[in-house]
Amino acid sequence: MERQDTCVKMGLQDAIELLPVEMLSKIVPSTRTFHLRLSSKTMRTAVENAKLDVVVEPKWGIKFRNGAGLRNKLNSLNAWCKVIMLRLVNSELGADGAREIAAALRVNSTLQTLDLGYNSVGADGAREIAAALRVTSTLQTLDLGDNSVGADGAREIAAALRVNSTLQTLDLRGNGVGDDGAREIAAALRVNSTIHTLDLGKNSVGDDGAREIAAALRVNSTIQTLDLWDNSVGDDGARVIAAALRVNSTIQTLRLECNRVGDDGAQKIRQSWGNRGGFLTL
Repeated sequence: MERQDTCVKMGLQDAIELLPVEMLSKIVPSTRTFHLRLSSKTMRTAVENAKLDVVVEPKWGIKFRNGAGLRNKLNSLNAWCKVIMLRLVNSELGADGAREIAAALRVNSTLQTLDLGYNSVGADGAREIAAALRVTSTLQTLDLGDNSVGADGAREIAAALRVNSTLQTLDLRGNGVGDDGAREIAAALRVNSTIHTLDLGKNSVGDDGAREIAAALRVNSTIQTLDLWDNSVGDDGARVIAAALRVNSTIQTLRLECNRVGDDGAQKIRQSWGNRGGFLTL
């Protein structure tokens, strides 16, 4: 007798939905990485993986110059998936691209991490992101490293930090904020109670900026990691930071390498650091 096999065709998503919950949790990861493309394939992938937590980043070599087409793609993804992390490093976004990201961020209710490093968003782009920070209720990590935001951009971000209650990690390395920008960020830290990690490395911050940051550390009780590497802080700045450390008990990581701190300033820092453990580099 000739054997006849019956084959039922179904899509992957349909097959997965038929699996018992205990088996599904073992073979399907809770988080997937999606690669943004310029074609519609991104949306098809989103539909196939609906309801999953996803990390979104561009496919290798793809740029979104000035954010062209980016807002629609992100809004479409949000309709199908829970986008929890968006990485658009070195995507040539510029200020216009930052505006598109900010528009998407205002209506997003799942994004936790936003990495926009190396995109030349400038002060105007920082202003757009800052406006979104005022209304977002989920973002916890923001990386704006190497974006030429300057002191004006830092001022915009600082103003948003005064009202934002979810952001925990802020990376502003390599933005040339200078002492004026450091002053703005420090003033925000006096009232912000959620930031625990702050990177101001490579920002031309000198003793004046260090003095403002030190004053903030005297009243701030949430900052745990402070990165001031590769700035222009000298012994005077080191002394005021050391004095602040004597009353601040929450800092556990402090980076001051590649500054202008001499033996006297370094000694003052080490004495104030005492035996708190953690991580200290001078």
